[in-house]
Amino acid sequence: MTIIKKLLLSTLLLFSYGISHAQSNDPGGTTFIAKPFGDISNCGPISALMLEKYSKPELKIVNLRKKIEKARRIVSGRNIKTASNSWWRMDDVKKYLKKSNVSFTAKKIPRTLSFEDNEKYMISVLDKGNVMLINVNMNDIPRGSTVNKPYITFPLLGKAWGHYLVIVGYKKINGKVFFNIHDSYSIKGRNRLFNGFNIVKAIKHYNHEVISVKKGYKLDDVWASLLD
Repeated sequence: MTIIKKLLLSTLLLFSYGISHAQSNDPGGTTFIAKPFGDISNCGPISALMLEKYSKPELKIVNLRKKIEKARRIVSGRNIKTASNSWWRMDDVKKYLKKSNVSFTAKKIPRTLSFEDNEKYMISVLDKGNVMLINVNMNDIPRGSTVNKPYITFPLLGKAWGHYLVIVGYKKINGKVFFNIHDSYSIKGRNRLFNGFNIVKAIKHYNHEVISVKKGYKLDDVWASLLD
């Protein structure tokens, strides 16, 4: 089956399920960034760059490798040619955003909150036009052909498979929430749908801090609105 046929099939399936509401803050996927063959070590810097790009639509990334190295140098504070590929913590992401003058909000969702309350909070953030960064153990999320992760994960030396995802929207299908996510691990990760229950469960289980960023506007759009 060709890629076009698969996309058409998945679209028809979604409509047949009955979409009651949809909110996408990046429908064209212009914020999505990924290496041609995916990446397992740089999801932190790449996801931080997606947040920066959402905040600064004028931002152009010509050479992703150099941009990642620069981001790592900004966080480490070391002026070296090639930065290490160590995994980023949430504090590293926040440090990069601060140094890059990207306004953001960081919030730790109480693990004691119910699944429904967690989901409502995340939807309220998305409804305001924000995107959200989460850090989850991908082993907590099942694999699927059209929904959830499109690849296999496995324990890494007994540790969690921590991975950053950028949530850009959601859809309600037959009363269930599916989050619209950019996943830099794979080029298939642009506007990928993930089951809301799995995402909330993974957040509560691994890292319950989330970062949200407001949408920025191009100067041309600002001038156009002023002239209307």
